[in-house]
Amino acid sequence: MTAAIACLFTLVAPTFTAPSAAPGAPVDEPVLVEKYGLLFDLPDTGNITGGPADQGQVQASWRGTLGEDTLTIELRILPADEFGFSEPTEVADLVRDFWTRMERPFQYHPHRVVNGPFGYTPYAVLQGYGVFDSTLETGAGWVLSGLLPDAGYTVEVGFDAVPTEEQRGMIEAFLETGVSFTGEPRNPEWTDEEVEARIARDMPSSLEDERVRFLRTDHYIVIGNSSGANAFAKNVEECYDAIRGEFPFEEIEGQRLMPIFLFRTRDQYIDYIEEKLGWSRENAARSGGIASGDWYATTYQDPKDPTHLHELTHQIFGNRLLVSGGGSWFQEGVARYMETVEYKQKAGDINNMGKRAAKRALKDGPDEAVAEGEYIRMQKIMTMPSMLYSSSGQTNKGESAAGLAYDQAGSIIYFVMNDKRTRDKAQEFIHRVGGVPRSDIPAIQRELRALFNVDIAGFEEMYFEFWKKGR
Repeated sequence: MTAAIACLFTLVAPTFTAPSAAPGAPVDEPVLVEKYGLLFDLPDTGNITGGPADQGQVQASWRGTLGEDTLTIELRILPADEFGFSEPTEVADLVRDFWTRMERPFQYHPHRVVNGPFGYTPYAVLQGYGVFDSTLETGAGWVLSGLLPDAGYTVEVGFDAVPTEEQRGMIEAFLETGVSFTGEPRNPEWTDEEVEARIARDMPSSLEDERVRFLRTDHYIVIGNSSGANAFAKNVEECYDAIRGEFPFEEIEGQRLMPIFLFRTRDQYIDYIEEKLGWSRENAARSGGIASGDWYATTYQDPKDPTHLHELTHQIFGNRLLVSGGGSWFQEGVARYMETVEYKQKAGDINNMGKRAAKRALKDGPDEAVAEGEYIRMQKIMTMPSMLYSSSGQTNKGESAAGLAYDQAGSIIYFVMNDKRTRDKAQEFIHRVGGVPRSDIPAIQRELRALFNVDIAGFEEMYFEFWKKGR
């Protein structure tokens, strides 16, 4: 989605004052933006003016006051053929990633899913944030992210003061109940025609002459040319239950079956990754499976291969838990952690990594362990863009640096899930830290203080103390 982000940078400039609304009488009845089938029942302030517009991505805007302060509302349309959205969560992720790159200081609040007739999917994602001038909070904003048949959309609300509880309640009530789609929602189980269209769009050219089949399960649609689809489908449902057991989440009505592309040969899988993600063949060949967006792609070898559980964890975190932030350390950490609880032979890797890092850091100091390539300081690992590509080569002892980075990330999650000081808030940690923009250190610090009353340095000390005791 890199190109989409670049396009968003070019076209979107987040503001807290909407484009000048058309003059006219205040809006006192619901407004239909007919082109997109979206109906708006605006907040009842008595002074909101505006309506549908055609200003690039902004297709409607309104302006008014709430109390003595300015309230702005924008509808922004992001075409699917340009951005490739398949779920409202991807719309929310793109907007949050873009805004993270802006220099204006935002403080994000945990996002949440709201159910209702919001679009092609019967749910949307609501994200709030505070606006700061240095350390002084000066305003607030909200973004409702939804999906239409041919586009993603956002409803962005800006308020140029710190809202009272009553004002916040009025704005959030509008976003939860005042936006509705007048068209037909999609079929969450995929129609056969939609599956065929997805096959035509995504399957690599090397499969043109092969028979591609599909199989629906409770939570997945398995698409591919492998004869092992039935056994594989049974295993992925077991993985789904295992992940949900460790990281509980509510099923959201209307969520679509998650696609899995299952290839008969490794070369066909590599072809898919090359064509779909634009990776080099060499990089694609380094992976045994990839989860991206709504899909997971792999080959049918051993259905119990830990790679499947690892990548399905990524897929579920993005499409069911709706937790796709925190950073590579967090996302790879939870996936690596899942391997320890489901495949016990892997637990030793994390146990050894945690004990070794703590032992060296406590005995000789963390810097000595870093110099030996056996430990990455907590703040540094939290800012690494990729556990795989940011940790190349080998340690001084000839071990894979990337492998140790994955183990250390997993050992951080293992610590949070099992330490008596953190485990009661472990699920809250998952959603709060995993909900902040990736590698946003101030946001991670803020969540750690709220959860455990420590900064990153204090969190690191707790981690050392946990592993010093041995598991």
